[in-house]
Amino acid sequence: MEVLSVLIPLAVVQLAAVMSPGPTFFLISQTAARHGRAEGMRTVLGATLAALLWGGAAMLGLEALFQKAAWVLRWMQFAGGAYLIWIGYRLWRKPVSAETNMNSRGGFVSGFLTSVGNPKVILFFGSILAAVFDPALPGWVKLAAMGVIAFNELAWYSTVATLFSLERVRKQYRSAERVLDRVFGALMIGFGLKLAWGARD
Repeated sequence: MEVLSVLIPLAVVQLAAVMSPGPTFFLISQTAARHGRAEGMRTVLGATLAALLWGGAAMLGLEALFQKAAWVLRWMQFAGGAYLIWIGYRLWRKPVSAETNMNSRGGFVSGFLTSVGNPKVILFFGSILAAVFDPALPGWVKLAAMGVIAFNELAWYSTVATLFSLERVRKQYRSAERVLDRVFGALMIGFGLKLAWGARD
């Protein structure tokens, strides 16, 4: 019962955070609409790995390190913002045909870098885990928490990738590909600028 009192709040709050639209959501939806479900799912796996990395780092106490060495967090925010701006620029300036195949690792790498490049995620995990986790809890409970994180990421983003890879959605995407790419590009640039601007504090 004590374990459920830890895992259920984590599952609910983290799922709500995952479902909030952000750069990862827009990257996965755009990738699935342009390249299909397989590439969308590779992007999902990359994003999930990044979430697990940050979740594990939070359990190891790296949030405290960032609090003591704030410049590390600022530089990571700036780098993550710059990467999002680069993705947005590519979408804005060089739209690629929907029939063009990505490199087999392209979606995975983009998903991973987009998520891991946002160090605010570790602050989220750190605050939630600090609130619900007792350091005396056994290691298997922490592993169960990582399983919850992975399940939430995979369940939500797999749904996103599946819906946006439906043929009718892809057909609509192709009919307005250049406009939609520029919309996605502008959104990614906006996220990147916001993240990079926050690094100045």
